[in-house]
Amino acid sequence: MRYNTELIEGYFVTASDGSRLWVKIIQPDENLYQGNSFPVVISIPGGLGSGENNDLHLAEMGFVEVHFNPQGRGVIHPSEGNEDYNGHIHQDGLKAVIDFVHSRSNIDNSSLGLIAFSYGISIAAGCLARHPHLNVSYLIDIEGPSDSFVISFEPWVLGGESFSDYIETGKEIFDHYSIYRDPSPENRLWWSEREALGFIGKVGCPYLRIQAEEDHAQPPNEELPDLINTPLWYRGKHAVDLINAATKGHSPWTRVNGSSVRNPINKQYNMDEPPLFYPGAWEEHEDELIDIVKEMAMNVKTAVSYQRSAFS
Repeated sequence: MRYNTELIEGYFVTASDGSRLWVKIIQPDENLYQGNSFPVVISIPGGLGSGENNDLHLAEMGFVEVHFNPQGRGVIHPSEGNEDYNGHIHQDGLKAVIDFVHSRSNIDNSSLGLIAFSYGISIAAGCLARHPHLNVSYLIDIEGPSDSFVISFEPWVLGGESFSDYIETGKEIFDHYSIYRDPSPENRLWWSEREALGFIGKVGCPYLRIQAEEDHAQPPNEELPDLINTPLWYRGKHAVDLINAATKGHSPWTRVNGSSVRNPINKQYNMDEPPLFYPGAWEEHEDELIDIVKEMAMNVKTAVSYQRSAFS
């Protein structure tokens, strides 16, 4: 069944820092489906981006999808506040969005998922770790960077001096080098708010990591195909680090990629035994995201409880 949809948008949310956040909701038309409740997905934008132009094409499938502009972001509808580079202020902004969504009458409160794109994982994981009592059913992480080494493009430098510009690009974006390059207490403190690896083990809901062979931002790819595996970096290391930490931590269910890839649940990996990745780049498989979200929402609905045996 395909649903007729409607768009609702506005400054619906006030975060704990007092900033009004712009929110866009795409949902089955409430006038046509009165009394119905729908599973919901909240999208966390990648990079230092906003959510005002995003569309997951899930609403016509019977989901409520929610997009928002974190503090200090947005072009047409900028949210109030200052850029926080995915730190605690942005994480608390996501909490306010989650609380707002749960207050809506057409929401199935037992099925609220998060999808974090790229660096958005720092907002999502930080929010869930710092606010463990939030009613969130699952987290989908699409190729998010694990720590400051990856966020700051340090893996590229392993390919040789010709790639050193990546480091300065990271410095220009964040005004901070990685902890690997600047281990000062001040730099460690700044990054401690923004490294998903420091939070993911405290996330208490099912965690699905999406990872393709050719990451959207990290080597190796066509530019750097022969990067030699090292303890510092190998193909998909950020995915391995995050899935291992989540599996060792509070998450009751973890997996790399959708069920079509056939990775086992709650599996830990290493450099010599990596998970199966989507071939090529994720953008070649993006049409699978709808089925992945439907699968996660269905698993949440049919699981008796969040036990490690509940999802298969």
